[in-house]
Amino acid sequence: MKAFTLFFLLTAIGAEVLGQTTPSLSTTFNCIRSGDNFATVARRGKRTTQPMILWETKLGLWDAWERCRVVSQRLSDAVAESGGSFSNLFLTYGSVNNQSVICYVNSLEGACNSKNLLFTLKPSDRGREQEVLAKLVNFGVKGSGSPIQQSASQSYAPIGEAIEAELSPMR
Repeated sequence: MKAFTLFFLLTAIGAEVLGQTTPSLSTTFNCIRSGDNFATVARRGKRTTQPMILWETKLGLWDAWERCRVVSQRLSDAVAESGGSFSNLFLTYGSVNNQSVICYVNSLEGACNSKNLLFTLKPSDRGREQEVLAKLVNFGVKGSGSPIQQSASQSYAPIGEAIEAELSPMR
């Protein structure tokens, strides 16, 4: 009986120590300084992607730092809501409060609303939403081809594939 208790205790301690030394496998998004600007990057353990979004300008009352911080948190929340998986996480565009926005959805039928909003586009980006999506998913990808998926008249970008490629230990 005592041997079993000791084995169980050592196993529990070993698991706890292993948990403390193993880097986290969850992906989060952070706002970092990038030159004179701020950038949103994805992080998993000790690996970090190239900047996904470079925040240079103020939009309305939001300066570049605040936009970067809020969008990074919204992306982290989106991944957490999907159970940490990118397999069903897409970016798309739409309109919220009569403004062009980029949002995340969990299916190719999803649409933007105030709950899945990531960020508002500048007025000068109206009509260029698909180009913005392409830049978001091509942040670390070399080569050609468009990762944008079409569903009816809407475009969807599988952001998870680009992030997984950047954070893969095989790189």
